[in-house]
Amino acid sequence: MSVHDCARSPFSIVVITEVCNGANTKFWTNQWLNGLSIKVLAPHLFACVTKQRANKRTVQEALEDSRWLQDIQGHYSVDIR
Repeated sequence: MSVHDCARSPFSIVVITEVCNGANTKFWTNQWLNGLSIKVLAPHLFACVTKQRANKRTVQEALEDSRWLQDIQGHYSVDIR
């Protein structure tokens, strides 16, 4: 998915985020994927994550043993046409 630069805030265009080991970067809400957050990139998936978990889970935790999958609550399906 490509987001036109005009759609991004001026701040996010000039600032580069360095994730390092991911301990200080929130997996669901911080802009760590090409300057975007998972919340923006996959809003339907994000809606299946509790607010408490979304604000707590770090990239480091999420990527260890694919723990981010445990954050998804309920049933999630994708319509393929």
